[in-house]
Amino acid sequence: WGCDMKMPNITPGPWVLYQGSHTVFGGLKAIAKVYGPRNIQCSERSANATAVAALPDLLAAASKVIAWCDQNPPAGDALWCIQELRAALLKAGCTE
Repeated sequence: WGCDMKMPNITPGPWVLYQGSHTVFGGLKAIAKVYGPRNIQCSERSANATAVAALPDLLAAASKVIAWCDQNPPAGDALWCIQELRAALLKAGCTE
């Protein structure tokens, strides 16, 4: 990761979502299927599945931002944003 955050023990990316599917694949195995109540719109379920599939990429990009900021400490609002990003990474299962 290049910083003091450790990636959670997730299936390595890339994660893929095939068109028309609500199942996210990591390699050849299905790792997540997005369900919802009967009244959930198919487009909302697709959007949720797309967001899930992006997780490895989001974690990698966020960790690069944190690593850069560890070397170039931000101030003001940027510092608050980095603290929020670090909190989100911890919520996603990263550890310090």
